[in-house]
Amino acid sequence: MNYPNSGKWQRGVGLVGAIFVITIMAVIVAGVSSLVATGQRSYSDDIMSTRARLAAASAAQLALFKVANEPVSACVDVADGALLSPVALSNNCTAAARCASFFVAATQTRYFTLRAQGVCGQGIDRAVHDLTLQASRTIGP
Repeated sequence: MNYPNSGKWQRGVGLVGAIFVITIMAVIVAGVSSLVATGQRSYSDDIMSTRARLAAASAAQLALFKVANEPVSACVDVADGALLSPVALSNNCTAAARCASFFVAATQTRYFTLRAQGVCGQGIDRAVHDLTLQASRTIGP
């Protein structure tokens, strides 16, 4: 059978289908690119956070070394408790350490509280990590 008017109703269906497919593909591409951008941002944040944590750990270890190997007054005689002034490290990072102490005469022990901070990056990409250590050192025989 031949339907003479059937082509009249089907004209333009291909165009509508093509526009629909192009729209769906554009939505998929936008979603995938958003996921990739979010993943890259998260990875960058993880790297900066790890660098800040390691900078703080390095400052804390250096401060602990100073307290353990220098005269007992190493923490007491420091102005404002700044045992380690901010030190510039690689990858746009800095590290600093502060110290506080008290002495217990009965046990001849000095107790130290070391606070270290690592900072990496600037602006919105800035990561800060604080670390606190406590140590003691016995003085005398």
